[in-house]
Amino acid sequence: LSEKNPASEFVFLVSHQGEKTCDGVLSIAPIHQSESSQAPSIPALPPLTDAVEDYIPHRGRMKIVDELLAVDQDHCISSAVVNKDWPWFDQGSVSPLVLIELAAQTASASVGWKHRHQDKPGGHGYLVGVKSAHWSKARINAGTQLVTSVKPLIIRDNYLVFSASIIAPSGLSAEIRFQAYRP
Repeated sequence: LSEKNPASEFVFLVSHQGEKTCDGVLSIAPIHQSESSQAPSIPALPPLTDAVEDYIPHRGRMKIVDELLAVDQDHCISSAVVNKDWPWFDQGSVSPLVLIELAAQTASASVGWKHRHQDKPGGHGYLVGVKSAHWSKARINAGTQLVTSVKPLIIRDNYLVFSASIIAPSGLSAEIRFQAYRP
């Protein structure tokens, strides 16, 4: 947490083999919307009956996506309910930083679905960067249902950039852009 604004700024450091690779400050700020814009929207897609475990490698406490609602070539939509087993759970709520992982797991399901339906072998990927992250709440209460829609923006060889929209009935909304690498 930053000394300047501990409720809405998080100082981070990423290192690899003991050497700093990245650092910065992640700020929580409300999504500013013009009068003509609306909260993030979720596209309408045909329902999916496959289990989320068929498409993501996450298991146990690291799996936070509960269900895949729909997947096609351009979008993946998931549902998740915040609970005490989630990372950063404290006193009945979680930090909105966990939304980045929720978006990444939904993107992983999207890639897994594409590989399965294109008869390509699966594989693991890594979240390697967050280009932007904006959300409207400083904490997310247990029991909150989150609907996440992810779409790829750039796919170049093993490098991917995704855009995610997350909404909840409680009024939470989030927009996240992140990068992933698949070795």
